[in-house]
Amino acid sequence: MRQRVSARWKSARDETWFLSAQMKTILGNLAAILVGVIAACILAEIGLRVFGPPNPHFFIYDSERGWILRPGAAGWQREEGAAFIRINRDGMRDVDHTIAKPPRTIRIAVIGDSFTEAQEVPAKQAYWSVMQDQLASCPAMAGRRAEALDFGIDGYGTAQEIMTLDRRGWKYEPDFVVLEFFNGNDFRNNTVALEGDKCRPFYVERGGELVAGGPFDESESFRLNCAARFYSRYSRLLNLLGQSHRIIKSLRARENPPPMEHEAGLSDSIFTPPKNADWRDAWQVSDDLLLKLNRDVAAHGARLLVVVVGSPIEVNPNPEVLSRMSARLGVKDLFYADHRLQDFASAHGIDMLDLSEPMRAYAIEHQVYFHGFPNTKMGTGHWNARGHEFAGKMIAQALCGMIAPAPNQTTHR
Repeated sequence: MRQRVSARWKSARDETWFLSAQMKTILGNLAAILVGVIAACILAEIGLRVFGPPNPHFFIYDSERGWILRPGAAGWQREEGAAFIRINRDGMRDVDHTIAKPPRTIRIAVIGDSFTEAQEVPAKQAYWSVMQDQLASCPAMAGRRAEALDFGIDGYGTAQEIMTLDRRGWKYEPDFVVLEFFNGNDFRNNTVALEGDKCRPFYVERGGELVAGGPFDESESFRLNCAARFYSRYSRLLNLLGQSHRIIKSLRARENPPPMEHEAGLSDSIFTPPKNADWRDAWQVSDDLLLKLNRDVAAHGARLLVVVVGSPIEVNPNPEVLSRMSARLGVKDLFYADHRLQDFASAHGIDMLDLSEPMRAYAIEHQVYFHGFPNTKMGTGHWNARGHEFAGKMIAQALCGMIAPAPNQTTHR
């Protein structure tokens, strides 16, 4: 009996030892594979950094605004258009400016998104630079000079732009603030429900008031996750994998194109009255942000000019493209957002310049594209040099009419 028990115990012990040995072998193999994968990733990262093309990082994470431009960053941007980008010491795609305003200078703080940062063209071709040069011939400027300060940052919504003015802009004592409002995605950027990238601050309506809200403002863990996701972009290997994924998605999209002519990332909903609560909220919050900005600017003794930038399809020089889009949406034209914004501005005494219709008229008459580059697709994306030039001249003309003559100066127009 004892011998049988002993035999069973030995058999169980041997089986346990065998399973333990197998588990150790499996774990050892997994560890070896993991170490190999990590080593391969490290070698790939090193190789891409040493032998790959330069990859300047223009943005850094910011716990207040989501992301900002990295002071001192410099390098070439060639994905859309081409330009050498240099970020100044205060995180602006601009030259350095003195904090104190020089005598007999009218300063114009320009806030906006990627159209204002304008990485696609050289700085001297950006609309705010064209605007500054054009103001030299404004009769009301006699004996004074204009100085434009570019606070534009790619991907920003109106809330972030207002915060940028608060954090960086007012110390320069601007006389004018120009807000570039891109109707293609600013409404979406301004509301938590519609914006996909929530790693940014929002304003929300609560109790009839506009207050800071959303996961970025209310959750420390969410902000930490945003920071981790942001800094993962510094990995060359992850960037390469991400680019490969985008290329595959692009190829699949070509095989099964969506039934639309509007660009990816831009919403058709801006061309029609809001059809659901989320879009009604997007309009309401955007309206309230414009009112807030107008009050803030007046409180600082400055004047606001809101410049509405239309979606690329609105200024396409091919009338057939516009007609097909209008027919598909069942609208007579594509200017619903522009007209509604203009009506709102007029009702509340906000100076507004809508670029969409004059740009469209010029584009059709002269058969020119204001959007697109040889390395992308004409009629899509951001303004090219021609678009910036047209916009800069129109904005300068609008500002010229708002500038009061210097004391003891009369103008003849």
